[in-house]
Amino acid sequence: ELSITNCVVDGDDFVYTDKLDDKSKKHKVKREGISTVSCNCRLFEMKGILCSHAIKVLREAILNNI
Repeated sequence: ELSITNCVVDGDDFVYTDKLDDKSKKHKVKREGISTVSCNCRLFEMKGILCSHAIKVLREAILNNI
């Protein structure tokens, strides 16, 4: 399961670290405001598909009103 392991506030932005189960690879997702996200996996930039890492961050932000 994909889980958020850390969140750092950087001014008005939030930088999340997430990882899948016990895999060693982590992804950094930056959230600017409520609706803009970018992930270091760059799937959206390369293929136009929003990655599960970004979706997880958006989902958690909406559910937790953060």
